[in-house]
Amino acid sequence: MNRMVISERDLKNQPVELSIDQLDSRPVVRGSRRKEKRAPVQTPDHYGDRLIKYIPAEVVILYLTLQSMLQSIPDSPSLTVSWGVFGFGILATFLHLSRIAKVTKKRQILISLGAFVVWAFALGGPFQTLSWYQPAYGGMLLCCYTFLVPIIEA
Repeated sequence: MNRMVISERDLKNQPVELSIDQLDSRPVVRGSRRKEKRAPVQTPDHYGDRLIKYIPAEVVILYLTLQSMLQSIPDSPSLTVSWGVFGFGILATFLHLSRIAKVTKKRQILISLGAFVVWAFALGGPFQTLSWYQPAYGGMLLCCYTFLVPIIEA
């Protein structure tokens, strides 16, 4: 799946691709062996498509795995290590989107970075040590962010 969010503006700005029929002036005879090549038809991403493309699920899973491994250590791991894993998740989100998923839209990368931060906050991790943190806050923020962010077209 292409991770780049496709908007109406993207479709208006993309160059028009012509089919073989339009490039070749010879008429197409039915039953001929020449096959028509058509450019794939793209449509703008809808709410559900944007929701899936904005959430960096691969990095959230990586973060969750690393945090779970830290919690399994008998002696409580250093808080610095837990914050380091969080920082690594931010870096991993950026690198995954820009290098692996080939996302070039800055707004989409920022939205996905925000999604990672919200997911990490909801999962707890190093945030649990903050005096004001409550798991319910993380859950509420996650619900609101996940519901509202696909409204934005990157």
